[in-house]
Amino acid sequence: MLAGGAWRKRVAARRWVIIGAAGAVVVAAGASVAVALGSDRAPAAPRASTRAAMGNTSAPPSTSAPAALPQQCVIGTCTKAQTVSVGGGYAISIWHAGALGDFRTKPVVELSRDGVAVQWWLWPVGDGWSGALSCRAQQCVLTDGDGAHSSVAQVVLLRGGRLVAPARAAVVADLPTVLARDLDGDGDLDVVALDSDYTPNFAQGHLFWHTYRFGDDRLASTGCVPKTGPAPTRLVTRPCPSRAGSGRTTTY
Repeated sequence: MLAGGAWRKRVAARRWVIIGAAGAVVVAAGASVAVALGSDRAPAAPRASTRAAMGNTSAPPSTSAPAALPQQCVIGTCTKAQTVSVGGGYAISIWHAGALGDFRTKPVVELSRDGVAVQWWLWPVGDGWSGALSCRAQQCVLTDGDGAHSSVAQVVLLRGGRLVAPARAAVVADLPTVLARDLDGDGDLDVVALDSDYTPNFAQGHLFWHTYRFGDDRLASTGCVPKTGPAPTRLVTRPCPSRAGSGRTTTY
């Protein structure tokens, strides 16, 4: 069952990074929607419900019978958008739910084995109608938009025939650009996100790339670099810019 993690606000107004106290949590509710949204639109704050939702997730008990569709798909319309094989007969699928702009819907992720659903997960953040899934072996990263202009990423692992979502392996970005890619050549997917330094204000802030390395079941910030071109293909290590409450002094 997904346990809520303890949270700490990493930066003012916009960024929240999961730093769950309990480490990995088993996901037992599934089909997710993850989308790598690429855009340079002015940032806007994520929905106020994002932090609370990510810290208060629950899942039904597992059974030996085929898993039933989440209620969201029973009463509404869900469409399978993407399926990725992760070995051993297992596959992870993303289902899109609801219409564009319907913020009541959430991403749905399905784990199946030999074509039979064994686990569903209703991701408590993100937008139900969009999303993408990137996988390397049995490690996947869900990416999705969240609210007007922000985005989210969550690492999901296949372990012991179940999906596991490490509580510290999630990031919320200021802009709708969050990408999963191997940034250090170790075979695991890392994350690069587009953020703003809020100077002189949120809407007019300077944009920068922020990279996170996955290891030990967490996404750890490695550094930032001003946005002068495409997203980095390697981890960056320059200090991240100062923002109210961040304790940083670097400026861009």
